[in-house]
Amino acid sequence: VHTVLHQVFQFAVDDDLLRKNPCDRVLKELKNAYADRRTKRTSLTLQQEINFLTFIHENPRFRQWYPTFFVMANTGLRVGELTGLRWKDIDLTNGFVDVNHNLVYFNHMDGKGVYYSVYTPKTENGIRKVVMTQQE
Repeated sequence: VHTVLHQVFQFAVDDDLLRKNPCDRVLKELKNAYADRRTKRTSLTLQQEINFLTFIHENPRFRQWYPTFFVMANTGLRVGELTGLRWKDIDLTNGFVDVNHNLVYFNHMDGKGVYYSVYTPKTENGIRKVVMTQQE
């Protein structure tokens, strides 16, 4: 919503209909207003990560997810980056993964399920090569 409104008001500023864009710094002010209410995210400790991966690996109910979480933990790939990988993105010879797109799913507005789409990362920094771990 902010992105669209900001652009619309910016056109009005550019056309000299407004002196300034009322959407400027709105998100910054909202973030500052709610900064105290947000809980800071923390990453898993090494021991927590080991415990988590061990639990998944040893539990028959969740074992099928072990490769997914192992790769995510050892590469830092996000879910959309991992699920969007193709075989041509994986270079086993040189030991890296080429991250150049994301798989995203959306709910149908009519409630009849979801659809999937492939997008490029939001920023150029999202396009990167990630070194693969040597662990098995």
